[in-house]
Amino acid sequence: MPRSQLLFRRDGRLHVTAGDGRERIADLVRQCAELSTVVAGDYVFSISETALWGAAARGATSADVVASLDAVSAEPVPSDVASRIAAFMARWGQLRL
Repeated sequence: MPRSQLLFRRDGRLHVTAGDGRERIADLVRQCAELSTVVAGDYVFSISETALWGAAARGATSADVVASLDAVSAEPVPSDVASRIAAFMARWGQLRL
């Protein structure tokens, strides 16, 4: 079976292809995104504020999240995705109750 890959779609979603290592890649992607669709064994994730804030609550920085995505992706993390991650995670902790 071919190796699984992480691909970045033009609409900003993350696509994890079927193959060896898919669950490991999906676990890394879950730290910043929520599963939106499963199509023919491929996972499609959407970056969400909730998932990113959860990563921030666990002590991860935006640089950590981008680096982990970059380590498993088939291509470098697009700059618009990296800046979106940084913008969402920068809001973590600004509201105090």
